[in-house]
Amino acid sequence: MSVARGLRLGIPLTEPELAQLEGQQQNALDIVPILNAYGADHRDEWAGLYIDDAAGGAIAVQFTGHLDDHMLAIANLLPPDAQWHVRQVRWSLRDLQALAERIKADQAFLKAAGAPYYGGGVDDRANIAILRVQSDDPSIGDKIIEHYDAVGRLEVRVFEPDWSGPRGDLVATIVWPDGRPVEDVDCQLVPDEPKAWGEDIRATGDEGVCPFKNVGATGILVQIIRDEPDGRRLLIGEGRVRVKA
Repeated sequence: MSVARGLRLGIPLTEPELAQLEGQQQNALDIVPILNAYGADHRDEWAGLYIDDAAGGAIAVQFTGHLDDHMLAIANLLPPDAQWHVRQVRWSLRDLQALAERIKADQAFLKAAGAPYYGGGVDDRANIAILRVQSDDPSIGDKIIEHYDAVGRLEVRVFEPDWSGPRGDLVATIVWPDGRPVEDVDCQLVPDEPKAWGEDIRATGDEGVCPFKNVGATGILVQIIRDEPDGRRLLIGEGRVRVKA
């Protein structure tokens, strides 16, 4: 993800860094649709994918089992120079999404427990469902996890919605390697500080721009998510920024 050619989230790149970034982006563009289609056909064990910066931007492909079988099948689908690897995790994406949706539909319980619902979803990289609530009860996370019998499947992030620190605005411009704007995707913010919420999700328009107002001045992971016709939400890119007041 880049703001413009030669920039990564507003930070100038050297020519080698730019070449590496564009190679990573092209690798993702080439193989992510193929991998997601394969995952849709193997949902019992499919656990999503993400861009693995620690592996040079290769695509980490996750399954709950039969790794050798999946590796062989995927290798036959992808070009030989594709950068990817397989990782075994505990939970399928389908199971985690079902848990997240179950909790979202059960907001009456959370409100009665004194922990209003502030959002949730699935962290593919961590292979866990995420729930954000507000509460002053230090044990509320454990209580919620026990209620949903979700030990190891659910992370409860407890925070107060009022951010006392400085705030700033953020504009994320999402472009393809050739500079064309990426249209009709969502930009979702995941701040380092749980309280630093302002506007936390925006959709790109024709210009590929996601503007955010009144965001806590802290480090933020910007995730680029696309809605698929079958209802899945796919992470297609991400990058880190720091918002200044």
